[in-house]
Amino acid sequence: MQLKVLALIFLITLTTACSTFQPDTCSEEVALEKGTRLIYEKYPYFRNDPNPIIILQFDDIWYVSGSLPKGVAGGTPVVTLNHKSCKLERIYHTQ
Repeated sequence: MQLKVLALIFLITLTTACSTFQPDTCSEEVALEKGTRLIYEKYPYFRNDPNPIIILQFDDIWYVSGSLPKGVAGGTPVVTLNHKSCKLERIYHTQ
């Protein structure tokens, strides 16, 4: 009985510790998800845009932005995130 209780406590501790672990760097997948969410919050009309959201990295910055079809002039939302922490640095709309 004690072994079962110990195993249960260990399992709870292990899953809690894993869910609160914060990585040192911001992966491309995490940055894309966060940038997309921020674009949809700031520019809700962009949710219905059929063009994909793209991500690029320059130096220590992730650039998450909307895209336009070839030959179309216009602007898209852009989110810049810190490459190490995924903290928002800037959100704006190009023209």
